Amino acid sequence: MRSLKLKLFLGILLSVFLVIGLFAGCSGEGGKQTTGDTDKDVEAEKPQETSKGEDDKKKLSSEPVEISYWAATSPENADVDPENVEVFQIVEKKTNVDIKWNHIPKDKEQEQFELMISTDNLPDVIFSDWAEYGPDKAMEDEIIVSIDDIISSHAPNLSKFLDENPDVARDMKTDSGHYFAFPYIKGVEMEDRVTNGLQMRKDWLEDSGLEAPETIDDWYDTLKVFKDQQGATIPFGIDMDRLGFITSAWGFDITNFGVKDKKIIYSPIEPEYKEALETLRKWNDEGLLVMDPEELSKEIVAGTCGAWQAAPASYVEDAKATNPNFDVVAVSNPVKEAGNTPTIFPRWPFSGRGAAVTTKCPKEKYEAVGRWLDYSYGEEGYLLDNFGVKGEQYTMVDGKVLPSDIMYEEEPDGLTTGQYAMRHFRPKNAPGPYLTGNTRSYLHQDALNKDKTSSYKDQATEAWGNGNASHTLPNLYLTAEETRKMDDYSEMFTYVSDMLKKFISGEESLDNFDKYVEEAKRMGAEDVVSIYQSALNRYYAR
Repeated sequence: MRSLKLKLFLGILLSVFLVIGLFAGCSGEGGKQTTGDTDKDVEAEKPQETSKGEDDKKKLSSEPVEISYWAATSPENADVDPENVEVFQIVEKKTNVDIKWNHIPKDKEQEQFELMISTDNLPDVIFSDWAEYGPDKAMEDEIIVSIDDIISSHAPNLSKFLDENPDVARDMKTDSGHYFAFPYIKGVEMEDRVTNGLQMRKDWLEDSGLEAPETIDDWYDTLKVFKDQQGATIPFGIDMDRLGFITSAWGFDITNFGVKDKKIIYSPIEPEYKEALETLRKWNDEGLLVMDPEELSKEIVAGTCGAWQAAPASYVEDAKATNPNFDVVAVSNPVKEAGNTPTIFPRWPFSGRGAAVTTKCPKEKYEAVGRWLDYSYGEEGYLLDNFGVKGEQYTMVDGKVLPSDIMYEEEPDGLTTGQYAMRHFRPKNAPGPYLTGNTRSYLHQDALNKDKTSSYKDQATEAWGNGNASHTLPNLYLTAEETRKMDDYSEMFTYVSDMLKKFISGEESLDNFDKYVEEAKRMGAEDVVSIYQSALNRYYAR
């Protein structure tokens, strides 16, 4: 019963904390990859509090500094009042600030943001996705200010983090070279950046005397065995926009832009694209590939699917309930030739979402704003944000974070498990920047499946994380004019997507590929490449 209660609790925690599972993608936000979760206890090794941080604590005034704060609330947190979240209460007390929250529904964010800007009714701090508006433009429009000096003078933990992670530091800068927001960092280690990928039925491989496939030809042979010998009705099921896991064999993500030798590559108009399409068409014609399958998770659990894309150990427990022999193995992205290094597309730790200081924030508040936001980037803040209060939600054993007994209760503190999680942890997509990663998800998964899935996380990290990530598109910020121009090419993107489906399904002959490329170029494909190239050049110049 104890394990069942934990299962129920952690199931909600996982949905609160991280986007995981089947639809976590190959090429997620802004050219980055999304994630999943795994198992195994992990050590909490994160940035240490600095001596300067201790000095700032000594500067605390007797009265809390009031800071107004605007942020959107994601749907899963719609009923959560930040005032009642223990994490926020503790941080306010430790940093001696009084946050005046203005949290709005996520689906109203754009509307309310535009209203706030048009009326010039700005708070001290705005937490938003600045990639959409453009951080340089936000400064030019006198909405937000550069926080270079705030970070260097009042954010020692974040300063240390940026010194240790120069790639993230570059991502956080505008094209003019300024920091514009305290970032929401989704993990910097490769295990945080590539935590979902291709998986196969391990028991089928062993039963058929096969090794996990390495090359694209190996994949074809394996899927044929799954169909002909194991009776798979879906040898390989995947959403069309996740096909980049397979087309990585040709060095590109089929649904996104890429980089090669500092040049923008738009794969749908490249010669290699046709070769990849020929392979996918063959798989489709022979019943080896099923794109956008309905209720794929049910097919996997029912044992009719041989390969798919998901987070580590997804579906294992449910499938084993009806088939004790069910087992999975994470498989590296395929390559064209044996011995080649797989191409991977990890997400970038920072996507543009963060807390920016507005022009309405008095300069005398800068120190307090920096002190408050910086707390989350130190070790103490990291543990509090990700695991709760030490001694209540977790304990430290041999330097590792382990769940406390209350995590096993069915109704902790008389609350539902969801209510308890929301009140004591920083919820997923919470209204504020902080440093996270899949560490906490691994922790909870391990507590749930300690004796069942202890090997999956490490094996998956090895399979998915070792590869060439040089083609991954970094964070690029388009100018207002570039953004306007991109709107003119929406029909081109729709055309390319429609033709991808038609080429694979056989509705359109690949004999017409050259005509398709000509049409895509006529509709502006090369112009789009030029726009992104300009943005990439600015990125390298930051």
